[in-house]
Amino acid sequence: MGKGNKLVAVLILLFMLCSASTLAAGLPSTTTNEGDALIEQYINAVNCCNYQDIAPLFSSNWQEEYQQFFSNPVNSKSHYGVYNIDRIKLIEVEHISGIPLFSDINHEQYSAFADVNYWLVHWDLAVHSDSNYFSTGQNYALFVTGYEQGAPKLLDMAIPPREEVSVYSDRVGISSFDSPVGSPNSAPWSNPETINFI
Repeated sequence: MGKGNKLVAVLILLFMLCSASTLAAGLPSTTTNEGDALIEQYINAVNCCNYQDIAPLFSSNWQEEYQQFFSNPVNSKSHYGVYNIDRIKLIEVEHISGIPLFSDINHEQYSAFADVNYWLVHWDLAVHSDSNYFSTGQNYALFVTGYEQGAPKLLDMAIPPREEVSVYSDRVGISSFDSPVGSPNSAPWSNPETINFI
């Protein structure tokens, strides 16, 4: 094979590899950057107080409830829910799909969505006041992502039980468990079950 033929063969091979990776990149999968991106968009919206940007990140079954929450001025004045968060500093996002550990998750509720994935988010919060949902210090949150009519969406988010986070972090070696700052009674980790939050 001459030099010209080798060059053509190499170029064809490179083209085929690029085409294959482009096709693979076009397939929907929140296991890659899209799940991380949705979580980062949520965090940015909270940190910038762009609360109107939060509801559209979620699937349609949450949209109406979240729009009502954000349009009610009592929630912001009372620092209720996400309004209680002053700042979120992301520490780590861990993809945990396929690990049947978080026992109180009703996986069937996500059956209408494509490519459902679970994420354990380790973040450092600064809050207006400690509550059952949020407390100052390092906390964990469980996010669920998937596709609704071809668009990546947040399907759910919750505060997972302390015991399951501890077992999971020991099992896979993510950051060591950090209890939030504040009284044990106000810390979300005193809750035995997952708590959904906005």
